[in-house]
Parts: sequence; C-alpha cells; structure tokens
Amino acid sequence: MRINVDKHRKGIMSPHRLSATFRFNAELALRVSFAVIISSIIQTRDEAYDPSNAYDKKWLFFPDWYYLGGLSYCAIMVVFSMAFNVGGTIREVCQGFFGVGVALLYNYVLFAFIDVERFDSQSDDPYKNYYKINKAFNSSSYWINVPNLVATLPWIVAFTVAVMILPFQLNTRKYAVGTNAYFTLTIINPANPLSSGHLKSIDDELFDTSNILRNLRTFAIVGVLGALISVVTMCIPYPIL
Repeated sequence: MRINVDKHRKGIMSPHRLSATFRFNAELALRVSFAVIISSIIQTRDEAYDPSNAYDKKWLFFPDWYYLGGLSYCAIMVVFSMAFNVGGTIREVCQGFFGVGVALLYNYVLFAFIDVERFDSQSDDPYKNYYKINKAFNSSSYWINVPNLVATLPWIVAFTVAVMILPFQLNTRKYAVGTNAYFTLTIINPANPLSSGHLKSIDDELFDTSNILRNLRTFAIVGVLGALISVVTMCIPYPIL
C-alpha cells in the first residue's frame, strides 16, 4: 500500500490550478492592453499642428484653448480602474469619479474668491512678488508667486484635513487629495508652460483663471473617459475579448 503524505501540497500546485490562474491573468492582461490602445487614440495630433508655434492647436479631438496636455491620463485611469471583475471595476470608477469631482468643484469655489496674480511687464517692479528657487530636486530653477501661494496653501491643507476626517473610502481620499493639490498648484503656477523660462503674462487670455479651470475640467473628463473605457472593456464577454 502506498500512502501519499504530501497529497495536500501537490493538490495546491497542480497544473490544472496553475493553468486556470494563468488563463485568467492572461485574459485580464488582454483586456487592459486593448483598453489602453483604445484610450491612446485621444492623443492623436492635429494634422495642421505647427511645432514651431507653441500656441497652435495640438490635438485633433480638443479645441485650441486646451494647452494642458496630460492626455496619457486617459490610459492611466484605464489601468487604475481595472479590477478582477465588472463589479470591482465599477467600484474603482465610482470612487475615482467622486474624488476628482469633489476636488474640481472645490477649486471652482475657491478661485471664485481668490484672484490669481500674474506677471505684468508694464509695472514698476514686475518681479516684486516673485521668488526664484534656484535649488530643486530636478536641478532646474523655478519661480513662485508668494501672494498666490500664501492665499491658497491654507485652503489646500484645509481640504486635505477635511477629506481625511470625513468617512471616505481610501481610494476616494487618494483621488481627492492628489487631484486637488495638482489642480490648485497648476492654477497658481506662475511659469508659462508654453514658453520655457517665461512667466504667465497678464495680457495672455490663455492663462486666465477661467480658462485654466476649463482646461482642468477637460483634463478630468479625459480621466472619466478612461474609466468608462475600462468598464466597457470588462463587460465584453470572453472569448470576444
């Protein structure tokens, strides 16, 4: 008589179980890859785009006032939203919607009361409220506007504390805190993203607070689109996908 004392351990590592796990992971990887490819279409350049003109319309599916970029955020949200099943994916998407939505709404309210100061080359001392940071982690100098930073920093802290105190899910907190910091700092950042080494001019309507908020709203919609792509992809039955 032969007794297999190691039967339980061999059962756990059986080829059948491993192949089932492998097939499931391969199927999920296929779905994610397909969704990322679809989401990358949003980054299509406009055929008439002239790289020598920084203010020219860059992307085919976006208006000429959208300068913010970051369209890979669509693919990033696909990856962040994907879960092991449709229910888990919808849960991740809803938490992301709520976190980003709260942050966007908060910035709309905040900058309805805060006037963002911009560079005025015609003033007596254009650099009066600006301070240049010469040492940074990326070894490149940058400017900050002291009044803008002082006016908004307490509100960033207040928002962060409120989100941490309120009974939100962990993912919702991550989306809300991270997105709020990015949105607020993008608005008060004095650097001109289209002209390296220059500051946002008071004469440039592209950098009006209202237009920056419009850019951020579009950026958030890009993330929403990526999340919806992930949900649709998870709903397509196997072996179609």
